[in-house]
Amino acid sequence: MASARRNKLPLLKNNGDTLFPLSMATLQVPPRHFDSILTLRGMSAADFERFVEALGSAPPTVRSSQIAKDISAQLAGMAEEDVRKLVDMVLTLCIVRAQAEVGLGTFLDDLHDALNETGIPGLKVSQDNVDEFNIRFTRLLELPRLKTVSKATALRTEYANTFCDAKILTDIRSVFDDSVIEGPSAAVISHSLKIEYHHGTRHKEIYVSLDAADLDTLGEVLERAREKAASLSRILAKAEIPNLD
Repeated sequence: MASARRNKLPLLKNNGDTLFPLSMATLQVPPRHFDSILTLRGMSAADFERFVEALGSAPPTVRSSQIAKDISAQLAGMAEEDVRKLVDMVLTLCIVRAQAEVGLGTFLDDLHDALNETGIPGLKVSQDNVDEFNIRFTRLLELPRLKTVSKATALRTEYANTFCDAKILTDIRSVFDDSVIEGPSAAVISHSLKIEYHHGTRHKEIYVSLDAADLDTLGEVLERAREKAASLSRILAKAEIPNLD
């Protein structure tokens, strides 16, 4: 963390269900988490206990949207989308802490600083509310289920490049003879595969040209990957090891 500690790690930004660092310099809370933190801090004691209990018993998965779907029924009065945002915020904190490999006290101190730096009164952690803040976030950050899920998510992203999104652009390209005045004599259908990915904290993209045969090859490769994943899932099931994907 800073100075005597290692450099602070940031919260992660969610792209669908993919989490990735915003910055590697300081702990930052993305604005999209502000409302969820305010909601969590404003919960009654009873509502907070229900939320903790629901999270602690949620089926293991690295997908915050699936966790929210599984526990929404236990949180009467809260819309599933609001539950998803809460789960996303809590899971993000757990993942950042797992990646930072720091003690709980150090992480909470950094979180205090990050929230105070937002300048938003409702997010500020002061002497008057620090005890309640620490108690609530300690309960969440120490949930065994979430600690397991956060470690699994951190392992999934420990690669130089991680996938973000993909798109295939298809168009017609004209073939002209020597005389272009008479129009094209033929045409070819071409495809361009656009892959977006993250390299460290940077968002990058690459384009690869494809033809019809390449599309078939790509489809076969993807189908084979699905079959291998299904085979490994069956092995995990037999061994009674939860598959967190």
